Amino acid sequence: MNTELAILRRELAFLKMTKMELETAIGGKVKTVKSILAMANILKISQIDIKGALDVLKEADAAKDKLEEVIAKIEQINQELGS
Repeated sequence: MNTELAILRRELAFLKMTKMELETAIGGKVKTVKSILAMANILKISQIDIKGALDVLKEADAAKDKLEEVIAKIEQINQELGS
């Protein structure tokens, strides 16, 4: 029983770290997209890297999907641990 609890706690710690990393990565990607699109105030629309912004936004979306999975796993483990 203690071994199982230790394994769950380790997994929970890993998932919490993964959650923080994903949140940081998503935040950075969103800021990148905002920066690219903010160039619309300075440059002609034809000069803005909209495809680049879209690619970064797709990466952020994929990371958000992973984040949602991690959050669900964290909730599941917390329930198993009774916290």
